[in-house]
Amino acid sequence: MKPYKYSHSVSAGGWHFIQRTKSGKNIFTGKVAERISLQLEENLKFLRAQDVTIKMCGNHFHVFCHIAGMHAPITFINTVRITADYALCECGTSEELDGEYILGGISDLSREWIAKEMKKIGEEL
Repeated sequence: MKPYKYSHSVSAGGWHFIQRTKSGKNIFTGKVAERISLQLEENLKFLRAQDVTIKMCGNHFHVFCHIAGMHAPITFINTVRITADYALCECGTSEELDGEYILGGISDLSREWIAKEMKKIGEEL
């Protein structure tokens, strides 16, 4: 587990966010997946996100990262959802994000740990 050091604190672990489409259609592929991934990486920099891993899985996507403690979880959630919504509009799709999402805390952000956990639910990193 990697410690994240700031001038005022030290923390470990991070967030795992999962978002799906409202219709369940596989739209997070190709151009759409690439656009959302690039915009998420760029916008999460404003939250000082570290160790960002984004995985597009057809009808849903995962975002794993550590966010500096000065940001509330809702700031992270809103950044991801607004960025994905905007990217969907830019790609010309009428698909919408589901109103529900999953956000959980995780203890390790290493690619090995994430790959192991993804494999448990039948997905590849």
